[in-house]
Order: sequence, then C-alpha cells, then structure tokens
Amino acid sequence: MKIEKTGITICLLSEKDASELFLLIDRNREHLSQFGERTSEKYPDIESIKKSIRACPLEVIRFVIKNNGMIVGFIKITQKNIRLAEVGYYLGKEFTGKGYMKEAVKQAEEYAKTILQVTELYGVVKKGNIASIKVLQSCGFENKVGAKNEIALYKKIGN
Repeated sequence: MKIEKTGITICLLSEKDASELFLLIDRNREHLSQFGERTSEKYPDIESIKKSIRACPLEVIRFVIKNNGMIVGFIKITQKNIRLAEVGYYLGKEFTGKGYMKEAVKQAEEYAKTILQVTELYGVVKKGNIASIKVLQSCGFENKVGAKNEIALYKKIGN
C-alpha cells in the first residue's frame, strides 16, 4: 500500500528498505536516543533491521516515510484492540521542522481509520519531546493521560 499527499509518502516497510533505513538510523543515533528511545540500540546493523521486518507481529503495521523517494523517517500503527491503535514514529534530524511528520501522521490516521477501522488513535510521548507533542496536537490529538515522564495523546477518528 502506498499513500501519497503533498510530496510526502508513507509506504509499507519491506526488506528492500532495510539498507536505506539503517543509514537513516545510523546517522541519527544521537538524535534518536535523546528522549530515552531505544531505536538506535535495537538496530546496530542492517541485518537487525531485516530480522525485525521478517518477525513483525501482525498487529503492527510499519511504514517508511519518504520525501521524493528518499526515506526520511518511520511510522508505525500498533492495533491494541478492535477500536484502538497506537501511533509511533521518528524522523531524521535533518528532516525535522518541515511538516513531514504532521503529514505522515495524517496519512497513518487515514490508514488506521479506513483499513484497520479503528475509532481511536493515540500516541505516547516523553514529556520533554515538545516537537513530537506539537505534531500530535496539530493533528487534533488531545492530552488525556500523563505518567511521570510521558504524556498520552488521544484522538477519535471514527464511529
């Protein structure tokens, strides 16, 4: 499946994306680790990415975010139950501040609503990750729950 709007595309992740995705992660290790996220340590090499792609659980739908055919980030939807799914994402540092993630979240939301037919979507963000919080808020998500170091933002997307 490929969804395209305003120059940004989200495409289902496949093994053919492993090398380019690894390069994005490798050059952004510090950026991807700044809020305690484990993406950079989970993927030390291309083979670890390929293995993860092959072993992906059915309830997790993963996409690469592309701009003009180049991978700039990653977004996933994890279906929690028949009505609820979680969205998670990252973007290479050099691509932040351009509106790419906002567009990718909108496209993932559309996928969750039309393909998965969930009615509510949420994202969990570290409290210090102001940029990520703003992305979700600009897409209509509202703060609902706050833990010690995290905020969960929710959005109704269907009936």
